[in-house]
Amino acid sequence: MPMHNDKDWDNRKAFPDCQSWYAKYKEHSLAFSRSVNFSMDKVYGPRPRNRIDILPGKPSQPTVFHIHGGYWQWNNKEDYLCVGEGLHRHGINTAFIEHTLAPNATMDDIVSEIHAGLSWFRQHRQELGIENPDIIVSGHSSGGHLAAMCQGEPDVIGTLLISGIFDLRPISHIYVNDIVGMDNEMSIRNSPALFAKRYDNFSLIAYGDLELDSFKSQSRLYHQKLFVDGMDTSILSVNYKGHFDVLDEFTNSEGAILEALIDRLKLI
Repeated sequence: MPMHNDKDWDNRKAFPDCQSWYAKYKEHSLAFSRSVNFSMDKVYGPRPRNRIDILPGKPSQPTVFHIHGGYWQWNNKEDYLCVGEGLHRHGINTAFIEHTLAPNATMDDIVSEIHAGLSWFRQHRQELGIENPDIIVSGHSSGGHLAAMCQGEPDVIGTLLISGIFDLRPISHIYVNDIVGMDNEMSIRNSPALFAKRYDNFSLIAYGDLELDSFKSQSRLYHQKLFVDGMDTSILSVNYKGHFDVLDEFTNSEGAILEALIDRLKLI
């Protein structure tokens, strides 16, 4: 593997306005959650952060199961509930999962928790009035990685991977790993790009054209890997967006990423 520099992966330094973006999302999420009927903090596992927030839409619609970012060590699901606003206007059900943060969980643990949460949702969705079993797992940044790890799971008809990381080997050589704590073997077995195969679900990969080159390369190379392996995959570069505000294009009702997903679902 080539040498990797922290600056090549440090989005907070590359996009210093991210703090105001975080504050905006937190405020927006609080307001949105108070305006609709979320079922909050459904327990899917034994650890304190093993919780899911669910917002039912139309029973016949699929569910977007969203995983927030934060380099596996930061952030809370409640601060990203506004990601469901545009989806809710389309009648799509949404679920927001939280996982234990590093260093209190290994990468193996975190991936296992996401799978456990997805399994819990499949078993309990009907109790929440969701009839359609179809699930699209979405995620942003590290959440994009975790979403990709759900490909091929039962009832997962698609994944939406926004500014994700799909080969974790570089992460094991930068500052992030001071907290995440992966050895080489753990980074390999948790890298979806290294064991990509033909899945039955579609994959929609999106990123901002102002992203760091490392993140743009991750999305492009993963898309190419899936394409070569015969996967139903498409890729979207969003103009004038960086690592953080690219998520706006999924949150907003007329955002480019949301429109791409809605168009894709019309084909099913």
